[in-house]
Amino acid sequence: TMLQIKGYPEVDALYMHMSDLTVSYSKELSESIVADFAEDGTLVGIGVHHVSDLLQTNSAETVNIPANEFGPDIHPVVLMERLHSAA
Repeated sequence: TMLQIKGYPEVDALYMHMSDLTVSYSKELSESIVADFAEDGTLVGIGVHHVSDLLQTNSAETVNIPANEFGPDIHPVVLMERLHSAA
């Protein structure tokens, strides 16, 4: 499984797609971060708004990262911290 990160620079957002499961519900983690979950609670993806403010850059692009680098049970906030430190 690959973690796909898709940037949407026209709206200053990105989406981290982690699963092909259907999104059943979402949970706002902060003003800028929303996590999407499948019916069984599996994390499907994380949407991030105001990306340029969070990453202190005005560019975004799609990158693929092996999901096993993060583990299936990683907390979304920890994932964001790891991605931010890699930027």
